[in-house]
Amino acid sequence: MGVDSVEGDQFKMNKDLLRAIFLPTLDEAIKRMDEKKLKLAHYTSFEVALSIIDNESVWMRDVAQMNDLGEVRYGIQAVDAFLANEADRQLVISTLDTIEPGLGVHILPIWQRLKGSITANVYISCFSEHLPGKDDFGRLSMWRAYCCKPDGVAIVLNPEAFRLESNALNAYSSPVFYGTVAEFHVKFREMLGNMAANVEQLRLLGAERVIENVAMAVLFGAVCLKHPGFEEEREWRVIHMPAIERPSLLRKRAANVRGHDETIFEIPLKDVPEQGLVGIEIKDLLNHIVIGPSNRTEDIRVGLVEALSRNGIENPAARIFASEIPLRVET
Repeated sequence: MGVDSVEGDQFKMNKDLLRAIFLPTLDEAIKRMDEKKLKLAHYTSFEVALSIIDNESVWMRDVAQMNDLGEVRYGIQAVDAFLANEADRQLVISTLDTIEPGLGVHILPIWQRLKGSITANVYISCFSEHLPGKDDFGRLSMWRAYCCKPDGVAIVLNPEAFRLESNALNAYSSPVFYGTVAEFHVKFREMLGNMAANVEQLRLLGAERVIENVAMAVLFGAVCLKHPGFEEEREWRVIHMPAIERPSLLRKRAANVRGHDETIFEIPLKDVPEQGLVGIEIKDLLNHIVIGPSNRTEDIRVGLVEALSRNGIENPAARIFASEIPLRVET
Protein backbone atom coordinates (compact mmCIF):
# COMPACT_ATOMS: atom_id res chain seq x y z
CA MET A 1 0.00 0.00 0.00
CA GLY A 2 2.86 2.35 -0.81
CA VAL A 3 4.96 3.67 -3.65
CA ASP A 4 6.57 0.93 -5.74
CA SER A 5 10.26 0.70 -6.44
CA VAL A 6 11.34 0.62 -10.07
CA GLU A 7 13.94 -1.89 -11.09
CA GLY A 8 15.75 -2.41 -14.36
CA ASP A 9 19.02 -3.76 -15.63
CA GLN A 10 20.76 -0.44 -15.07
CA PHE A 11 18.52 1.42 -12.66
CA LYS A 12 16.77 0.99 -9.36
CA MET A 13 14.96 3.89 -7.68
CA ASN A 14 14.63 3.76 -3.92
CA LYS A 15 11.05 3.55 -2.67
CA ASP A 16 11.76 5.96 0.16
CA LEU A 17 13.09 8.52 -2.32
CA LEU A 18 9.99 8.16 -4.50
CA ARG A 19 7.79 8.74 -1.45
CA ALA A 20 9.86 11.74 -0.34
CA ILE A 21 9.61 13.33 -3.80
CA PHE A 22 5.95 12.82 -4.61
CA LEU A 23 4.29 12.34 -1.21
CA PRO A 24 6.13 14.58 1.28
CA THR A 25 3.17 14.61 3.70
CA LEU A 26 3.20 10.80 3.83
CA ASP A 27 6.98 10.78 4.18
CA GLU A 28 6.84 13.19 7.13
CA ALA A 29 4.00 11.22 8.77
CA ILE A 30 5.87 7.91 8.55
CA LYS A 31 8.96 9.48 10.11
CA ARG A 32 6.77 10.94 12.89
CA MET A 33 5.14 7.54 13.38
CA ASP A 34 8.55 5.90 13.83
CA GLU A 35 9.89 8.63 16.10
CA LYS A 36 6.85 8.72 18.40
CA LYS A 37 6.00 5.00 18.12
CA LEU A 38 2.46 5.81 17.00
CA LYS A 39 -0.29 3.31 16.36
CA LEU A 40 -3.56 3.86 14.50
CA ALA A 41 -7.02 3.60 16.05
CA HIS A 42 -10.37 2.98 14.40
CA TYR A 43 -13.15 4.59 16.48
CA THR A 44 -16.45 2.81 16.07
CA SER A 45 -19.29 1.12 17.95
CA PHE A 46 -19.14 -2.10 19.96
CA GLU A 47 -21.46 -3.71 17.39
CA VAL A 48 -19.18 -2.80 14.47
CA ALA A 49 -16.10 -3.93 16.41
CA LEU A 50 -17.68 -7.37 16.89
CA SER A 51 -18.43 -7.49 13.15
CA ILE A 52 -14.82 -6.63 12.28
CA ILE A 53 -13.50 -9.36 14.58
CA ASP A 54 -16.00 -12.07 13.64
CA ASN A 55 -16.03 -11.39 9.89
CA GLU A 56 -12.30 -10.57 9.73
CA SER A 57 -12.88 -7.56 7.54
CA VAL A 58 -13.05 -3.76 7.63
CA TRP A 59 -15.50 -1.76 5.55
CA MET A 60 -14.63 1.02 3.13
CA ARG A 61 -17.54 3.36 2.43
CA ASP A 62 -18.24 5.77 -0.42
CA VAL A 63 -17.45 9.33 0.67
CA ALA A 64 -20.68 10.40 -1.03
CA GLN A 65 -22.54 8.56 1.75
CA MET A 66 -20.46 10.04 4.58
CA ASN A 67 -19.81 13.39 6.23
CA ASP A 68 -16.39 13.25 4.54
CA LEU A 69 -17.88 14.35 1.17
CA GLY A 70 -17.68 18.03 2.10
CA GLU A 71 -14.06 17.54 3.09
CA VAL A 72 -13.26 15.93 -0.27
CA ARG A 73 -14.89 18.86 -2.06
CA TYR A 74 -12.60 21.13 -0.05
CA GLY A 75 -9.62 19.21 -1.41
CA ILE A 76 -10.93 19.32 -4.98
CA GLN A 77 -11.40 23.07 -4.75
CA ALA A 78 -7.83 23.45 -3.50
CA VAL A 79 -6.41 21.54 -6.48
CA ASP A 80 -8.68 23.45 -8.87
CA ALA A 81 -7.46 26.76 -7.42
CA PHE A 82 -3.82 25.73 -7.81
CA LEU A 83 -4.20 24.73 -11.45
CA ALA A 84 -6.35 27.79 -12.22
CA ASN A 85 -3.52 30.08 -11.12
CA GLU A 86 -1.42 30.84 -14.20
CA ALA A 87 1.93 30.86 -12.40
CA ASP A 88 1.28 27.62 -10.52
CA ARG A 89 -0.12 25.86 -13.57
CA GLN A 90 2.92 26.84 -15.61
CA LEU A 91 5.17 25.63 -12.79
CA VAL A 92 3.57 22.18 -13.00
CA ILE A 93 3.88 22.09 -16.79
CA SER A 94 7.47 23.35 -16.89
CA THR A 95 8.57 20.92 -14.15
CA LEU A 96 7.13 17.98 -16.09
CA ASP A 97 8.53 19.25 -19.39
CA THR A 98 12.00 19.37 -17.83
CA ILE A 99 11.73 15.62 -17.32
CA GLU A 100 10.39 15.00 -20.82
CA PRO A 101 9.35 17.68 -23.33
CA GLY A 102 5.59 17.74 -23.81
CA LEU A 103 4.82 15.81 -20.64
CA GLY A 104 3.23 18.77 -18.85
CA VAL A 105 0.33 19.06 -21.27
CA HIS A 106 -1.16 15.88 -19.81
CA ILE A 107 -1.70 17.16 -16.27
CA LEU A 108 -4.97 19.07 -16.81
CA PRO A 109 -6.78 16.24 -18.67
CA ILE A 110 -5.59 13.78 -16.00
CA TRP A 111 -6.92 16.02 -13.23
CA GLN A 112 -10.29 16.40 -14.94
CA ARG A 113 -10.65 12.61 -15.14
CA LEU A 114 -9.57 12.17 -11.53
CA LYS A 115 -11.91 14.88 -10.33
CA GLY A 116 -14.92 13.20 -11.89
CA SER A 117 -14.01 9.90 -10.26
CA ILE A 118 -13.34 11.45 -6.85
CA THR A 119 -16.76 13.03 -6.54
CA ALA A 120 -18.57 9.88 -7.66
CA ASN A 121 -16.53 6.87 -6.64
CA VAL A 122 -14.02 7.02 -3.77
CA TYR A 123 -14.14 4.61 -0.86
CA ILE A 124 -12.32 5.19 2.41
CA SER A 125 -11.79 3.78 5.88
CA CYS A 126 -10.66 6.21 8.59
CA PHE A 127 -8.19 5.89 11.45
CA SER A 128 -6.62 8.22 14.02
CA GLU A 129 -3.05 8.39 15.27
CA HIS A 130 -2.85 6.83 18.73
CA LEU A 131 -0.15 8.28 20.95
CA PRO A 132 1.78 6.29 23.57
CA GLY A 133 0.23 7.00 26.94
CA LYS A 134 -3.28 7.28 25.52
CA ASP A 135 -3.94 3.55 25.95
CA ASP A 136 -6.21 4.21 28.91
CA PHE A 137 -8.50 6.85 27.43
CA GLY A 138 -8.15 7.55 23.67
CA ARG A 139 -8.91 10.91 22.04
CA LEU A 140 -11.68 12.92 23.66
CA SER A 141 -12.53 14.63 20.35
CA MET A 142 -12.99 11.26 18.66
CA TRP A 143 -15.24 9.89 21.42
CA ARG A 144 -17.39 13.00 21.12
CA ALA A 145 -17.51 13.06 17.32
CA TYR A 146 -17.92 9.39 16.50
CA CYS A 147 -18.63 7.35 19.63
CA CYS A 148 -20.58 9.50 22.09
CA LYS A 149 -22.91 6.60 22.83
CA PRO A 150 -22.83 3.97 25.55
CA ASP A 151 -20.98 1.52 23.28
CA GLY A 152 -18.05 3.29 21.59
CA VAL A 153 -14.70 1.52 21.23
CA ALA A 154 -11.32 2.32 19.68
CA ILE A 155 -9.64 -0.59 17.90
CA VAL A 156 -5.93 0.20 18.20
CA LEU A 157 -3.84 -1.28 15.40
CA ASN A 158 -0.18 -1.89 14.81
CA PRO A 159 0.94 0.43 11.97
CA GLU A 160 3.10 -1.90 9.89
CA ALA A 161 0.22 -3.02 7.65
CA PHE A 162 -0.47 0.60 6.67
CA ARG A 163 3.04 0.84 5.24
CA LEU A 164 3.11 -2.28 3.08
CA GLU A 165 4.42 -1.86 -0.45
CA SER A 166 1.86 -4.37 -1.76
CA ASN A 167 -0.71 -3.42 -4.41
CA ALA A 168 -2.80 -6.54 -3.70
CA LEU A 169 -5.73 -4.51 -2.35
CA ASN A 170 -5.48 -1.58 -4.77
CA ALA A 171 -5.96 0.54 -1.64
CA TYR A 172 -3.55 3.16 -0.37
CA SER A 173 -2.81 4.62 3.06
CA SER A 174 -2.30 8.34 3.55
CA PRO A 175 -2.32 10.78 6.45
CA VAL A 176 -4.68 13.73 6.24
CA PHE A 177 -3.01 17.09 5.64
CA TYR A 178 -4.60 19.76 7.83
CA GLY A 179 -4.26 23.17 6.27
CA THR A 180 -5.77 26.10 4.47
CA VAL A 181 -5.92 26.17 0.69
CA ALA A 182 -2.84 28.43 0.70
CA GLU A 183 -0.94 25.96 2.90
CA PHE A 184 -1.93 23.13 0.60
CA HIS A 185 -0.52 25.10 -2.34
CA VAL A 186 2.78 25.48 -0.47
CA LYS A 187 2.89 21.68 -0.06
CA PHE A 188 2.11 21.22 -3.77
CA ARG A 189 5.01 23.52 -4.69
CA GLU A 190 7.22 21.53 -2.33
CA MET A 191 6.51 18.40 -4.38
CA LEU A 192 7.37 20.23 -7.60
CA GLY A 193 10.60 21.44 -6.01
CA ASN A 194 11.44 17.87 -5.03
CA MET A 195 10.90 16.82 -8.64
CA ALA A 196 13.13 19.63 -9.94
CA ALA A 197 15.88 18.58 -7.53
CA ASN A 198 15.77 14.98 -8.80
CA VAL A 199 15.32 15.51 -12.53
CA GLU A 200 18.02 13.10 -13.65
CA GLN A 201 16.65 10.21 -11.61
CA LEU A 202 13.09 10.94 -12.71
CA ARG A 203 14.18 10.85 -16.35
CA LEU A 204 15.47 7.34 -15.72
CA LEU A 205 12.19 6.49 -14.03
CA GLY A 206 10.40 7.25 -17.28
CA ALA A 207 7.64 9.65 -18.32
CA GLU A 208 4.79 7.19 -17.77
CA ARG A 209 5.81 6.41 -14.19
CA VAL A 210 6.43 10.08 -13.43
CA ILE A 211 2.96 11.12 -14.55
CA GLU A 212 1.44 8.18 -12.63
CA ASN A 213 3.15 9.35 -9.44
CA VAL A 214 2.09 12.97 -9.99
CA ALA A 215 -1.49 11.82 -10.54
CA MET A 216 -1.36 9.79 -7.30
CA ALA A 217 0.02 12.79 -5.42
CA VAL A 218 -2.80 15.00 -6.73
CA LEU A 219 -5.35 12.33 -5.83
CA PHE A 220 -4.05 12.03 -2.27
CA GLY A 221 -3.98 15.81 -2.00
CA ALA A 222 -7.63 16.13 -2.97
CA VAL A 223 -8.93 13.22 -0.88
CA CYS A 224 -6.79 13.85 2.21
CA LEU A 225 -7.02 17.62 2.80
CA LYS A 226 -9.00 18.87 5.78
CA HIS A 227 -9.53 22.26 7.38
CA PRO A 228 -6.94 22.89 10.14
CA GLY A 229 -9.75 23.13 12.69
CA PHE A 230 -9.93 19.31 12.62
CA GLU A 231 -6.21 18.77 13.26
CA GLU A 232 -6.65 17.21 16.71
CA GLU A 233 -8.15 14.14 15.02
CA ARG A 234 -4.77 13.23 13.43
CA GLU A 235 -6.55 11.15 10.81
CA TRP A 236 -5.22 8.61 8.33
CA ARG A 237 -7.28 7.25 5.46
CA VAL A 238 -7.15 4.04 3.48
CA ILE A 239 -8.37 4.94 0.02
CA HIS A 240 -9.75 2.87 -2.85
CA MET A 241 -10.73 4.28 -6.24
CA PRO A 242 -12.32 1.69 -8.56
CA ALA A 243 -11.36 4.01 -11.44
CA ILE A 244 -7.74 2.94 -10.82
CA GLU A 245 -8.21 -0.32 -12.65
CA ARG A 246 -5.92 -2.84 -11.03
CA PRO A 247 -6.58 -6.33 -9.69
CA SER A 248 -7.79 -6.14 -6.11
CA LEU A 249 -8.57 -8.49 -3.25
CA LEU A 250 -11.19 -6.06 -1.93
CA ARG A 251 -14.73 -7.47 -1.86
CA LYS A 252 -17.50 -5.32 -3.29
CA ARG A 253 -21.00 -5.86 -1.91
CA ALA A 254 -24.25 -4.20 -0.91
CA ALA A 255 -24.81 -3.28 2.75
CA ASN A 256 -27.47 -1.60 4.84
CA VAL A 257 -26.05 1.28 6.87
CA ARG A 258 -28.41 2.84 9.40
CA GLY A 259 -31.42 1.93 7.28
CA HIS A 260 -29.95 2.94 3.91
CA ASP A 261 -28.67 0.61 1.18
CA GLU A 262 -25.23 1.43 -0.22
CA THR A 263 -22.28 -0.21 -1.91
CA ILE A 264 -19.20 -0.89 0.21
CA PHE A 265 -15.83 -2.57 -0.24
CA GLU A 266 -14.52 -4.95 2.42
CA ILE A 267 -10.84 -5.22 3.28
CA PRO A 268 -10.32 -8.93 4.05
CA LEU A 269 -8.02 -9.28 7.06
CA LYS A 270 -6.18 -12.25 5.59
CA ASP A 271 -2.50 -12.42 4.69
CA VAL A 272 -1.53 -13.17 1.08
CA PRO A 273 2.25 -13.50 1.35
CA GLU A 274 2.81 -14.21 -2.34
CA GLN A 275 1.42 -10.72 -3.06
CA GLY A 276 3.34 -9.02 -0.27
CA LEU A 277 0.27 -8.72 1.95
CA VAL A 278 1.36 -9.74 5.45
CA GLY A 279 0.57 -8.70 9.01
CA ILE A 280 -3.08 -7.79 8.37
CA GLU A 281 -4.66 -10.74 10.20
CA ILE A 282 -6.29 -9.79 13.50
CA LYS A 283 -3.75 -11.69 15.60
CA ASP A 284 -0.97 -9.48 14.17
CA LEU A 285 -2.86 -6.31 13.32
CA LEU A 286 -4.65 -5.77 16.63
CA ASN A 287 -2.66 -4.16 19.44
CA HIS A 288 -5.50 -3.59 21.88
CA ILE A 289 -9.03 -2.18 22.21
CA VAL A 290 -10.11 0.79 24.32
CA ILE A 291 -13.71 0.86 25.57
CA GLY A 292 -14.96 4.43 25.46
CA PRO A 293 -16.98 6.32 28.08
CA SER A 294 -19.87 3.99 28.81
CA ASN A 295 -22.46 2.92 31.35
CA ARG A 296 -22.01 -0.72 30.35
CA THR A 297 -18.23 -1.16 30.26
CA GLU A 298 -18.21 -4.66 31.71
CA ASP A 299 -20.80 -6.00 29.26
CA ILE A 300 -18.73 -4.63 26.37
CA ARG A 301 -15.52 -6.05 27.84
CA VAL A 302 -17.05 -9.54 28.09
CA GLY A 303 -18.38 -9.35 24.52
CA LEU A 304 -15.01 -8.29 23.12
CA VAL A 305 -13.14 -10.99 25.06
CA GLU A 306 -15.52 -13.64 23.71
CA ALA A 307 -15.16 -12.37 20.13
CA LEU A 308 -11.36 -12.33 20.32
CA SER A 309 -11.38 -15.82 21.81
CA ARG A 310 -13.50 -17.06 18.88
CA ASN A 311 -10.83 -15.62 16.58
CA GLY A 312 -8.06 -17.53 18.32
CA ILE A 313 -6.50 -14.59 20.20
CA GLU A 314 -4.63 -15.80 23.27
CA ASN A 315 -5.27 -14.05 26.59
CA PRO A 316 -7.75 -11.60 25.01
CA ALA A 317 -8.61 -9.89 28.29
CA ALA A 318 -5.09 -8.44 28.38
CA ARG A 319 -5.87 -6.54 25.14
CA ILE A 320 -8.95 -4.75 26.51
CA PHE A 321 -8.70 -1.40 28.32
CA ALA A 322 -11.42 0.93 29.58
CA SER A 323 -11.33 4.68 29.10
CA GLU A 324 -11.54 6.64 32.32
CA ILE A 325 -12.78 9.87 30.70
CA PRO A 326 -15.85 11.04 32.68
CA LEU A 327 -17.77 11.97 29.53
CA ARG A 328 -21.56 12.13 29.64
CA VAL A 329 -22.98 9.37 27.47
CA GLU A 330 -26.38 8.52 26.08
CA THR A 331 -28.36 5.90 27.95
